[in-house]
Amino acid sequence: MAARLAVANLKGGVGKSTTTMFLAETLALCHGVRVLVVDLDPQSSTSFMLLSSEGMDVAESMGRLLPKFLLDVEGKGPKPELHSYIVGEASDLEELRGRCVRGRVDVLPSVPRLWFVETVIEKRSYIQNVDPGAELRLTLGQYLHPLDAFYDLIIFDCPPGFSGLTRAGLLGADMVLSPTIADAVSMRSLTDFVEIGLGEVLQKKDIPHFVVISKYQQRTTDPAEINRLRRRYDVLEPPIGFSIQMTKATQRLRHNSFRTYRAKYGRLEADIRALTDQFYRYALAKGAANE
Repeated sequence: MAARLAVANLKGGVGKSTTTMFLAETLALCHGVRVLVVDLDPQSSTSFMLLSSEGMDVAESMGRLLPKFLLDVEGKGPKPELHSYIVGEASDLEELRGRCVRGRVDVLPSVPRLWFVETVIEKRSYIQNVDPGAELRLTLGQYLHPLDAFYDLIIFDCPPGFSGLTRAGLLGADMVLSPTIADAVSMRSLTDFVEIGLGEVLQKKDIPHFVVISKYQQRTTDPAEINRLRRRYDVLEPPIGFSIQMTKATQRLRHNSFRTYRAKYGRLEADIRALTDQFYRYALAKGAANE
């Protein structure tokens, strides 16, 4: 069975989508991991990062979108097959092109209308007296299960907050990764997410939980907050710096444009590889060895 990772935090703007992108691509490239990204965030940043705006237009014209899948599941027609909504070979890395490469990054993309689809699902769920997050989790689990043979890791990129979509990703995950900025506001958000959200609400306080310090800036980051994070959580090292290079890495120009890993991540390459290697050793290596 493919491992399932939820990338989640209450606070927005802490690098969840960026972390999802570089983690998926680096695992695929450096460790041969077959990754499916499920973009649960209606902001759809990860989808646009991986596919480009042009690529998202193509995906939409083909009906390959998470909100369409959820509406089709709700509909009265034949039950859909999830693989027909997935966009394959979503990464723009040159090294991941070609059939001889084992590692891959596919995506079940989202668009902002997912907000409205979620509202429809929530209304129906509350009428039926069920939790929409749990209902979404069951739906996704049912349709993802047949794909376990094709992937090693499924990443749920969750929206900020604690909506039904976020709860669905967390309930369906067997590990959680929380990117965060090392400042007091973000630290408070992370603490509430772990203690209240995971611990009290979802009763998943024992789930493996990792932290990535993102958007790190040596001149403005409080060293005391970094030390607090390292004392309280399993922090993957090193912190990933904020830079123009990372901003460029998140911008795919066209759906048929490609670049090398080194050209995409530049001087951040070594840090991203080191952090991803640590995640692989801690969270995925045992499962890979048992294949």
